[in-house]
Order: sequence, then C-alpha cells, then structure tokens
Amino acid sequence: MSTGPVVSTASYVEMVAPVVAAAESGHDESPQFSFPDDGIDYDLLSKARSLCTPQELDKICRERNQMHAKRTRDRKRIFIEEMEEMIKQLETENKLLQTHIYSMTAPPPASSPNPPSNEHINADITKQSNAPPE
Repeated sequence: MSTGPVVSTASYVEMVAPVVAAAESGHDESPQFSFPDDGIDYDLLSKARSLCTPQELDKICRERNQMHAKRTRDRKRIFIEEMEEMIKQLETENKLLQTHIYSMTAPPPASSPNPPSNEHINADITKQSNAPPE
C-alpha cells in the first residue's frame, strides 16, 4: 500500500463535488483538476451511488475505509512525532532543573574563594586551653 499525501475531508469534498454534481445532472463535464496518485479510485468514489452496481458499492465502501484508515495512521504518526519532540524538550528542561536544585542544595566546593569562617570555633578552643584547671 502506498502512502501518498494526506487529503483532508474538506479538500476531498471540494475535489469530488463538481464530479458528483456533473454525474447527477447528467452532464459529462471533465473536472479541471487531477486526483492525487495515492492508490484510491476517486473516479469510482465520485460516481453517483444510484448508478452503482452492488459490487461497485462494496468497492466504494472498501475505498472509503482505506482512506479513513490512512488518515488515522497519518494522524497517529504526526501525534507520535509531536510527543517525541515534547518528551525531548521536557527531558532537557528536567535535567536543567535538577542541575539547578543540586547547585542550591550541594555543599560548596572546598576550593571556594570565600570559605566559611571558623574563627569563632578557634577562639573557643583557645579560651578553653588557656583557662586554669579547676
């Protein structure tokens, strides 16, 4: 099965409407457009249902089902691609936020330019060592 361009319902109706109107009115005007080459028999789909044989009606039903299935697969493919892109963006953002949280909660590195002062601890130790024994 070939995968051709996605044809929306609205554009399909615009393509087929002149052919259906011509077939129903009895005029044999050829359309001024060409159908996409996607393996779907648009000539059969545009044929008036009242002029179709039961076999043609069955084929029309299969063709329409094939079109709907293709559109569904295309929509799913696009959805999956969009979700994969969103997952990549969220994973990148998550890593950035985790790095930010780690930088806020981690102890400062030993070689920081302004290490915390321990002078008050040293002063207490000096006082205790200089105090007379009891």
